[in-house]
Amino acid sequence: AKSLQNSLKWISKESFLQAENVEQSILLKIASLKTQPDKFPLDKFKVKNDSSFRAFEDKNHRISYRVLKDSIRIL
Repeated sequence: AKSLQNSLKWISKESFLQAENVEQSILLKIASLKTQPDKFPLDKFKVKNDSSFRAFEDKNHRISYRVLKDSIRIL
C-alpha cells in the first residue's frame, strides 16, 4: 500500500485527476475480488505458487493478492 500511495502522490504532482482515476480503477478491481476472487490469473512471478497467489495490472501498477479460505490479502 505504501508504494501505491507514493505512486499516486507522484502522479498527482502532474495531475490530481489522473491520480484519482488510477486509484479508483485499482480500488474497483480490488472490490470485485469479494465476489470473484479467481477473476485474475495466477501470479506468474510467485515461486512455488500453490494457486492461491494471483495478480493483475492496471495503469502500470501491478497488484498481487492471495486468496485464503476466509479472506483475500493484498500483498
